[in-house]
Amino acid sequence: MLNITITTYVDELHVTFIALKEAVPDVQRLADYTAEAVAELAADLAKAARRKPAVARPRRAKSRRL
Repeated sequence: MLNITITTYVDELHVTFIALKEAVPDVQRLADYTAEAVAELAADLAKAARRKPAVARPRRAKSRRL
């Protein structure tokens, strides 16, 4: 049995793992990998936010046929 709970509060993300040792013998490894993945995601999001956003082209109105 494995329970993963993710909660957020303001600008914090909390990930909780609860596992039976028989089902997930090394839950700490799973937690470590998750922390690494979240850090990588945060770095990628920060990098994307620094990029200049592409200019959106105005959409062309569709003509209506009666």
